[in-house]
Amino acid sequence: MKPIVSALAIMVGLSSGFAMGSEPAAGSEVAPPSKTIVISRAELATSSGIVRVHSQLTDAAEEVCSDLDGRLLSRHVLYRRCVSAALEQAVAEVHDPALSAYHARIAGPAAVAVLSSSGAAGRVARR
Repeated sequence: MKPIVSALAIMVGLSSGFAMGSEPAAGSEVAPPSKTIVISRAELATSSGIVRVHSQLTDAAEEVCSDLDGRLLSRHVLYRRCVSAALEQAVAEVHDPALSAYHARIAGPAAVAVLSSSGAAGRVARR
């Protein structure tokens, strides 16, 4: 079956260099980390598929934000914020009411606020 979203890439707006407090060299561009997830219409048609897609999006968000994680509490807070923002944006970009409802139940009230705002730290792009 043809995917409804041909490619979903979670891209974090902060590079690991920025997170460490350093600026990229003048004239150099740092590509944000990304992870592509392919989602089929069939996966979004069942509750088990919704859970599986949400898990894939969560794993992808954790992977692209992993450079921000660390033993220091301040680093871990940055990591959790990055994961949360990337996941919120990924769910919003799929445009599936059942996935959005599942995510809202899992993430709680904070997820609804981020889903309705446009200034999240992470973003999802369709290819």
